[in-house]
Amino acid sequence: MRKLKKVLAGNPIASGIVTSVLFMIFFQPIIETASNIIGKFAAATGYAFISSLYKQAASTNSHSLLFAGYSTFYGMIIGVIINVLIKALDVKPVKKLYEEIAISRTSGKRKTRRLLLIIIIMITMIHISLVLTVYPVILRSQFENDMDIIAPYMSDEDYKQLSSKWRLMNNYDDYNSICQTINEVKAGNYID
Repeated sequence: MRKLKKVLAGNPIASGIVTSVLFMIFFQPIIETASNIIGKFAAATGYAFISSLYKQAASTNSHSLLFAGYSTFYGMIIGVIINVLIKALDVKPVKKLYEEIAISRTSGKRKTRRLLLIIIIMITMIHISLVLTVYPVILRSQFENDMDIIAPYMSDEDYKQLSSKWRLMNNYDDYNSICQTINEVKAGNYID
């Protein structure tokens, strides 16, 4: 064992080979199993999330975006009003908590890092809320526009069936099937 330590200490290539072999024997199966589990979980979670967006698009109204915009706008106004009231009314417990957060004993770099982290979290939350709100509305608007375009080229029964498929849509495969039907009607009638 001492000879092996001497050889490995004096030869970086030999120590690299031994390390690689040990990694392949002991750690690679563990890492591979963990990555497979994480991959399967991420795929299932991602598919469920994407499916929920398409299901929401099927049940949303085109005017939902207005509600989201007004909610955000009024939420910001209410937040500003509450902040002004707290400062104006000199509410002691809330004001003390506010001062402890604002005037901490941390250095300037730590304050900057915390502020950047808060800004990044806020921007991320805004983006996620926009995706959850806007994407289904865009899908719905696109579907309504396409249905208006192809309505004269379809029978009433086919039109109702396609609208029904839209309302029953649960995932991307259903959405893709509906889009394929719309594109077939467009192509069959030379609609660009």
